[in-house]
Amino acid sequence: MVFIVPDGLSVDQNKLSDVDNLKNIKVETNYAGSGKTAIIGDITNPEAFKSGSTYLSYQLPLTADGTVTSGHYNVSAYLVFDNNNGKPGNVTDFTVPAKSAVVDDPYGIYNATNNSKGIISDQGEFIYTPETRLLSIEKVKVFNAEAGTWGEAVTNTGDNSFSGDKLQFMGTLANDGLQTYDDVDIIGILPSPNDPSISGKRGSTIALHLTGPVTVPNGYSVTYSTATPSANLIKNYDATFNSTENDWDAVTMVRVKADSGNSLKVGDTINFAYPSIIPAITSDQSKEIPKGISTFIVKTRDNDVTPLESNPAIVNVNSSQENVTIQFLAKGQNGDDYQIADPKVISNQKIGAQFTANANDYPIDGFIPVDFENHTITVNRNANSNIVKLYYKSQADSTKVGGTVQFEDENGKEIAHPIKFDGNVGYNYDVTSIKDVLNTQKKLKDQGYILQSTVGKPTGTFAKEEPITVVYKYRKQQTPVNPVNPVNPVNPVTPVNPTPTPEPNSNPTPTSPVKPDTSGKYPATLAKKNEVVYSLKKIYLYQKPTFKTTQRKVGYVSKPRVYRPMFVVTGYARSANGAVRYKVRDVNHLTKNRHKTGYITTQWAYVRPVYYKSKHTTFTVINPRGVNEYTRANLTGKVRNIKQGTVLFVKKFVKHNLTTRYVLSNGHYITGNRKLIKMGKQTLPKYVKAKKPVNRYKTVNLTRKNHQFKKGKVFKVLAVDYSHANSVTNHGAMRYKVSGGYITANAKFVKTVK
Repeated sequence: MVFIVPDGLSVDQNKLSDVDNLKNIKVETNYAGSGKTAIIGDITNPEAFKSGSTYLSYQLPLTADGTVTSGHYNVSAYLVFDNNNGKPGNVTDFTVPAKSAVVDDPYGIYNATNNSKGIISDQGEFIYTPETRLLSIEKVKVFNAEAGTWGEAVTNTGDNSFSGDKLQFMGTLANDGLQTYDDVDIIGILPSPNDPSISGKRGSTIALHLTGPVTVPNGYSVTYSTATPSANLIKNYDATFNSTENDWDAVTMVRVKADSGNSLKVGDTINFAYPSIIPAITSDQSKEIPKGISTFIVKTRDNDVTPLESNPAIVNVNSSQENVTIQFLAKGQNGDDYQIADPKVISNQKIGAQFTANANDYPIDGFIPVDFENHTITVNRNANSNIVKLYYKSQADSTKVGGTVQFEDENGKEIAHPIKFDGNVGYNYDVTSIKDVLNTQKKLKDQGYILQSTVGKPTGTFAKEEPITVVYKYRKQQTPVNPVNPVNPVNPVTPVNPTPTPEPNSNPTPTSPVKPDTSGKYPATLAKKNEVVYSLKKIYLYQKPTFKTTQRKVGYVSKPRVYRPMFVVTGYARSANGAVRYKVRDVNHLTKNRHKTGYITTQWAYVRPVYYKSKHTTFTVINPRGVNEYTRANLTGKVRNIKQGTVLFVKKFVKHNLTTRYVLSNGHYITGNRKLIKMGKQTLPKYVKAKKPVNRYKTVNLTRKNHQFKKGKVFKVLAVDYSHANSVTNHGAMRYKVSGGYITANAKFVKTVK
């Protein structure tokens, strides 16, 4: 049972005896980023659903803290079952009639169930009237960068605030009392480790700084102090405050004071807000969630020595990662989903990144995938939304199909033990990735065997009652016998007019035959093993080092520099004519070709290392998502993200394993990855102007149109990006990221004005 209640409400711990039919109660503030609190409990009477009872009751006692003002409020309740269908089968054992959904589910509570539309909900209303007094309330808003919207103001951000999020601390002073206050004087103390409170310490473990000026209502003025806050809070009124400030990071306290003659009358409310930002989490803070806790104190008359302190507003600094749940489902005869295997939770996925799952990677006995397509979501900060549903269909006689890999010489004689493998009907197989096959091939190569041909299909799909046989045919390499050096003959006397003239031999035996270079030595200029390379032009991945059109495994179209395909070099080989090839593994994790192996060219014009290898003094950030700055060469201890277009000056470069790092003038490090930075000063457009009507879209692929602008509209360019970033068949078109989405970069529609 999930109760959704207003922020500031929780379980009344003094009346737990009033809890009815619930246990294991937990409270989640700012649930799913909604600005409301979820109170969740397990039901204790599941057997009652079998009795045919027409009425079941679930009850919780609630209490409000000092941040809840008088007014009308709603409470919603949802009854949720993880699996509405019991055991896997075609008939459900729990049905949900449409009239059960009194209110919708905007929180995604049902997303992870088998029937996300089977909502059982209700709501009720109550009126709250607190005691008459002066209410001092501190809350905080979090900016959802993925949605581009501000969340609701809450007293605790819960697990919906992340490194890099913008904040707005919201202070409220509400006169619900019986008297007028003529000298309202407020001091807000910004969070910092060991920060003071009237009752002791607030408990902040990080500092949260201002990022701009504080907004106050008419009739009030704001000043700023950089002094260290005193543990005796009343003494902070003696600190020096100034009306202007040049360094927002240095501000420690904010003072909001009523102008002369301005009063807070009964029923009046004032609001003030100050902006901040959540810093990056450093490695020594990651063991426990860091917190920033903000309060403010209030004097209502000049000689007041007992200021009132607001409630705390708590900001939890979560790492920018969330879990993704993969569900394995099939359709019953009535069209409902039912679960065929336990969900799989993939943890620590970066928020805003793409996550892809393919049913072919998750075989389930007795079922085959409905499709073998990649199913992709964008990881959301609300874990309830991070659901990938993979669908299967039942195959009652789905026994495993076996296969054998054999190794033979030219005469069909077995030269190594066969290797067995198997799989479910309908699933793909790839013997070239089987570890035992790879080890056997290596041993045969070391023994002097050369692969001549392959009989059967090394990759394919398991079919019912069709066992698979793949035969690798080898030839034993003969070791040539070194000829004995002939004795130098005595120079013959040149005969005069020899008769007859000898005929030339049409099939001479060369004394020094030309052979391909099989010495195993490769140019020192090649990328090293385990180094990463990327392709500049269109290339193909081949099955063998001797390139043939029929042995192309996949092609990679040329891409913009920031999205060029990458490969890890796992070895080298030579073609039949001696050309050197890279043996590689595809590491483009968001494409359908991920993990594929094969051979690619080593030509510098087509393929080169991803990382710079030489000293440069100036770089420009070119990646649309910027580049991160770190305190250590292993790229830990993130300091900040540096935006695209920023010109960086470096003082030296260092090697880290098989990569390079560049050291900035402040001693911090950035990567030497060519997909993120480019040497020299690069010019990127800052503003563009529409030459004709231009549409704005939600995505970089120009889908989900959300506005049209007239000719002459000037856009501020936030980033230069490209469509179809992870496609290996589409080069991608340039787009401009602007406020609210993306627009075309086509010169027929826009022109650069700055």
